[in-house]
Amino acid sequence: MKQNILIVAEEFEPHTDILLGYLRSLGHNPIRLHTADFPLNASVEINFDGQYWHGYLQTKKRRIFLEEIRSIWWRRPGAYVVSSELPQDQKRFVREELDHALKGVWYSLDCYWMSFPPSIRLASNKPRQLKQAAELGLRVPQTLITMDPDQAQAFFEACNESIIYKTLVNPQPNSDVPKSIYATPITKDHMTFFEQVRTTPCLFQEYIPKQVELRVTVIGDEVFTAEIHSQENERTKYDWRHYEVPTRIQKHTLPVDIAEKCIHLTKNYGLNFSTSDLILTPEGEYVFLETNPNGQWLWVEEAVPELKMKEALAECLIRGANG
Repeated sequence: MKQNILIVAEEFEPHTDILLGYLRSLGHNPIRLHTADFPLNASVEINFDGQYWHGYLQTKKRRIFLEEIRSIWWRRPGAYVVSSELPQDQKRFVREELDHALKGVWYSLDCYWMSFPPSIRLASNKPRQLKQAAELGLRVPQTLITMDPDQAQAFFEACNESIIYKTLVNPQPNSDVPKSIYATPITKDHMTFFEQVRTTPCLFQEYIPKQVELRVTVIGDEVFTAEIHSQENERTKYDWRHYEVPTRIQKHTLPVDIAEKCIHLTKNYGLNFSTSDLILTPEGEYVFLETNPNGQWLWVEEAVPELKMKEALAECLIRGANG
């Protein structure tokens, strides 16, 4: 019988802590799996007997039978930690073998996912997000991704010298790059910057004036939207993620067609969860910026308790289906 709810997350992850507590308060016994426990403190076994596929994941606390997993929340898996005594080439071999074995588990499970890892990876690509959103009828900013300084200069001039620079990916933890690189307005003072465009692809977008910014969270078949009053402070004008600046946040009701397009964008990627950033312009037009297929939602619910995302997420995992 499929009864287990599995949450794959790092050891210290606030969203997971909150949801585990809530599920337990409802009488459920969700399982937290920390992938960094593999292979030193956890193991995997898969058995094909010629007809049936079965197996288990073994941790220090319990054995998780694969055929009993009803739903999985793929929250924040940690990197595998292998023995420090192994030579570097053997460490790489162990990680690759372990990764293939566990992917064999994940890719073979017949259960509900929030969300399936390959779908999360595909949906993380920003250029494809913009293309998909535009095809669904959402307005997206004029965008240029280039390594040509002349093209960057021409785009700057075509957008009335009002553009922003954004990274294509978020820097990984423990890298030499700052963890957060904010959306940066480009002005005439940055003209020498365009020469650096030759070193790597750079993403530029037209700057779009904002009335408010919107965080749209899709959970199953439900949409939860918060409006972020970023224009009330100069430091959050271009990027509201300056968390040290107090910013007013409240509930927002999307037009039905915009909400449906956000759901369709999520479903088109095979996701059951996503967080998207949109702009509401002073003229009342909605503009899509980007999607995070595994984004944070707890800070929104804490700021706007009436957006009951924890309950919606738990309901999907309990049912093993979208609500």
